[in-house]
Amino acid sequence: MPTDDVSIIDQIRERLRVIEQQFEREMRERGFDPRQADTIPLTPSLATLQDERHELRLQLAALTDKENSHERT
Repeated sequence: MPTDDVSIIDQIRERLRVIEQQFEREMRERGFDPRQADTIPLTPSLATLQDERHELRLQLAALTDKENSHERT
């Protein structure tokens, strides 16, 4: 796999880690367990974080699927 792909994957993983920590912290500050995110209405800032987290997960999955398919060939 090209070094650029590894670097991009690492950057996405780091950004995802930061977003997840921020999301969890803000949920707890509002008195919620982060596992409740799918069952409660979110504030606009929490919804934005959740959307970004979801998008980063999709990007990471796409890149790691690409990486895995290169390893099989």
